[in-house]
Amino acid sequence: MIDQSYFDWAKEFKDLGNDAAHDVNVTVAKKDAEDLIQLTHALLENTFTFRPKFEELKKRRANAF
Repeated sequence: MIDQSYFDWAKEFKDLGNDAAHDVNVTVAKKDAEDLIQLTHALLENTFTFRPKFEELKKRRANAF
């Protein structure tokens, strides 16, 4: 599950990607592309690094009591 802010960012990512892929008259600003790359990194890091670490922390704490 992702929080609303990630969902909103992902929607912008999808919309911008669709515009860039399907509208030959659209130019993607460099800053927009950089922001979307940072979003992608954040989503991946949250999903594959921080979420599992948090789950491990919760398990350790549950087993400590």
